[in-house]
Amino acid sequence: MVVKIQVGKQNGEQGKFFGPLSFTEVDLEHYIHTLDVDELLPCILCEDKFVLPSKNKEFIEHLYDCHRLLISDLHHIVDLKSYFRYWKDRFASLPVTDVCHVIEQQFSSHSSYVLGAFVEEDKALREKLQRKRLEAVLACQDRERQDKTFSRECLLCKTHLTGTRANYFDHLATIHNLKIGHPDNLVFTDELIDKLQKTLERLQCLYCEKYFKKRESLKEHMRKKQHKSINPDNKCYDKFYVVNYLELGRNWRDIQAEKDSSSSYSESDSEEEKIETEKMASGMPFDATGTVTCLFCNEISASFEDALEHMDSAHEFDYSQIVEDNHLSFYEQVKLVNYIRHQMYALICMKCHKLFQDRGDLLNHMTKERHFMLPRKEVWNQPEYYFPTYENDNFLCNLDADEGITKKMKTCSTHD
Repeated sequence: MVVKIQVGKQNGEQGKFFGPLSFTEVDLEHYIHTLDVDELLPCILCEDKFVLPSKNKEFIEHLYDCHRLLISDLHHIVDLKSYFRYWKDRFASLPVTDVCHVIEQQFSSHSSYVLGAFVEEDKALREKLQRKRLEAVLACQDRERQDKTFSRECLLCKTHLTGTRANYFDHLATIHNLKIGHPDNLVFTDELIDKLQKTLERLQCLYCEKYFKKRESLKEHMRKKQHKSINPDNKCYDKFYVVNYLELGRNWRDIQAEKDSSSSYSESDSEEEKIETEKMASGMPFDATGTVTCLFCNEISASFEDALEHMDSAHEFDYSQIVEDNHLSFYEQVKLVNYIRHQMYALICMKCHKLFQDRGDLLNHMTKERHFMLPRKEVWNQPEYYFPTYENDNFLCNLDADEGITKKMKTCSTHD
């Protein structure tokens, strides 16, 4: 069968595309949560009604069977209900042939019509709907980040955590090594935590999704197999990562595939930039195996040396110089690191012992008062700090019992 495509007539009304689509001031969070709520809407070309979005398939079949209309890349449209309402209004006073591409079939008297992003008006509509959704997602994320009244029990232990959601995810990552994702990449976090909790309650591994008969067996499996992250292939989790809302028709998988296809980074890119690019590209739980977390903030470095450099520049805490000036032994370093980790987790200033409500306020205080400094030895040089504050703390793994931090850093400097 041979088909002939005829471009629809785009008349002089193009400058008036979005009169009907001007959004009124609405509650953005209400808007984002109603996108997937079913609603009875009429067909864009007749008065037959369909429950959307759950009956999208039936509606699309109706459009072709009854009106010979096809809509391309339907899965790229982020708000189908608004999309169909817009075209319902437009086609009330505008012939389909003035907008759509017309497909004339050689051996048939019937023509078909195609509507998609190749039509300028349709493309502009899709982009506007995508921006509207992104705006709503960011508004929801901002509320979650600003809220300091969060209160919930940890998924893996009996600790009841209050304050911010960032503190909650920090606890999961640092205490239990459970990598859900950086708080700046997460949204709809209460729903995400509910989903994770239900998964664990039915004794299912978060990563491989295998079921177990006992909670102890599940915990042991996740620990031994290092399955302390969510399954990246489970698309049900995509809605909880902001990166999936940034570009129309692209999610973290597309971005990751594009990154993997490039042979190499630019020579001018620093290692830190490469790591940050990879982390933000996926937006999914970042695999921090082998990386080192700052003693004071959530900064993740590619190496021990980079972590020390960060602490010196960002917090004016020259760890290697402190070790050298105070002749700290390996075991004293272990106790000092665990003491600092404990204080930062407990939101207590390591110098003046003042208690704070969240990590941000604590860091602001320590910066303003210049309290990033070695406390009195009798405070931290205690047997209780032989035990790691955090599981799998790579900072401790880099303390060399034989050479010591000073020799190790001098060796690296010489090689550089």
